[in-house]
Amino acid sequence: MTKFFHKKNRPNQEPARIQTTLKDIERAVHEFELNLPKQVKRTVLVDKNNRIDATKLAPYLGGIPTEEYYMSTQTYEIFQEQDRLIPHYLDIVQAAVDDYVDDNNKLPLMPGCVEGRVHYDLLMQQYYLKEKPPFPLFITDDEYMLTHHI
Repeated sequence: MTKFFHKKNRPNQEPARIQTTLKDIERAVHEFELNLPKQVKRTVLVDKNNRIDATKLAPYLGGIPTEEYYMSTQTYEIFQEQDRLIPHYLDIVQAAVDDYVDDNNKLPLMPGCVEGRVHYDLLMQQYYLKEKPPFPLFITDDEYMLTHHI
């Protein structure tokens, strides 16, 4: 009887720390989302710094990643630690582009740029954007979502 009692009151063990790849995280986020109620989005995994709460993914990964991962709440793209600034800028610029398009019925594109590069100066001049990203972002044909690569 005492053996049973001690097991019951033993604190839960921490999940193991594991090595993961970006593909592992993407798969786990997808599986996590499949188990959410329809009205809840995968962004519940993300904190204010775009960091993914890996403890919520532990059941899908078999442990907690040793690395940090980040996700854009606007585009859902996932990034590794070395690219942690990208989701922040994707989120603020995506919101600015959406607002600009709603107000002006056109895209804020750099003049003469065929790959769809976002015109940061235009967005800043018209107060849609407060902070200029240190790298270019591009508007895709897929619902005018942004990407950091062409």
